[in-house]
Amino acid sequence: MENSDLVTNRLRKKNNRSLFVTDRGAVAVEFAFTLLFLFLFVTAYVSLTGIFLGHQRLGFASYAAARVCATHGKRAGELTARAIESRFTPYIENIDGVCTVRLDKTINIPFNFYNIFRPGSTFDLHRSTRFQSERSFLGFGDND
Repeated sequence: MENSDLVTNRLRKKNNRSLFVTDRGAVAVEFAFTLLFLFLFVTAYVSLTGIFLGHQRLGFASYAAARVCATHGKRAGELTARAIESRFTPYIENIDGVCTVRLDKTINIPFNFYNIFRPGSTFDLHRSTRFQSERSFLGFGDND
């Protein structure tokens, strides 16, 4: 015990200051830097998750819309897609039972760190699906 006190006293005399006072400031600065990077990481994670989920929803909405469009028409296909995902731009064409559905969506990405809630640049998602209604020998479709 005496040996450690002797080393501590020598360090204090050599540096001419207390060891504990400088440590508090260093911990506060390290915490500030760590908190900044942690906040940036969480923000990037939330943005990427929004892009991924938007792409998955557009994929399912275009598939369901194409399937309904092939059997019930363009308007029914668009209503089906809007029931799944409401914010998109549809391009639907139905030619002889072959329905092509293309859905486009724009996702806003934050401008920068200081304006986190202001939309800056955008990320465009596109999803296209084709579906064909198979005809039977009787002339009726398989999905009718």
